[in-house]
Amino acid sequence: GGFAEYGTTRGAWQINAGLRADHHQEAGWEAAPTVSIGRRLNDRSRAYATIARAYRAPSFTEFYYTDPNNVGNPDLAAERSWQYEIGASTLVAQTQWQGAIFLRQEQDLVDYVRATDTPPWVAQNLGEMQTLGVRVSGARQFGPVDTQIGYTFVDKEQTLASGLQSKYVFSHPRHQANVRLRHALPAQITADWSVQARERIAPLDDYARVDLLVRRPVPWGELRLRATNLFDDHYEEILGVPLPGRWFGVEASLNL
Repeated sequence: GGFAEYGTTRGAWQINAGLRADHHQEAGWEAAPTVSIGRRLNDRSRAYATIARAYRAPSFTEFYYTDPNNVGNPDLAAERSWQYEIGASTLVAQTQWQGAIFLRQEQDLVDYVRATDTPPWVAQNLGEMQTLGVRVSGARQFGPVDTQIGYTFVDKEQTLASGLQSKYVFSHPRHQANVRLRHALPAQITADWSVQARERIAPLDDYARVDLLVRRPVPWGELRLRATNLFDDHYEEILGVPLPGRWFGVEASLNL
């Protein structure tokens, strides 16, 4: 395979183009072009548009691995997709805002499918589907607190027949909100808070999770205390795989 890229700036315009080509033993030759055009609107604002093609050959596991719960499929086709995105960024009222709308047209996505609550999961291509999404984020300093907020909406076309379940493709949140806060504490300590709230597609449940990372520099590096899922929420990212509840970890990094 190979990769080539070109970029240029002409006044307020910036243009980037790329091409990646790969050969896979099972999927053959595939090409993935990318074109992005951006324009500086003023000193605080910028707009852009991007179009890109992507592909993914099935993994060895998806092709051949079989156990009592998962069955591979040697007849799988490669995944292919086109993605279109337009977006902009601007500084308003001391807040840096970014937003984008994206459309992804997908073909032959690989996933494990089964009859509802009836193993095993069998690897299959899901045919054609479309994903429409919106992404918005903002960042601002409020006194001593560095604040970041974000929201993403994803609407993926449901193509499964009634009575079937998907293991991965439809596990994404439909609505997702994030808040990140960073502030200083006494004794050179810094606290990083992360709050995530996700509305899921049934049968996966909605959940909210709070994480905390406390850091302090020391002469030889940094000490960190990490608290994940601080309020012990119970949730699954993938159907049938519950994730850990509240847990704490102590970490250290060394300057060499």
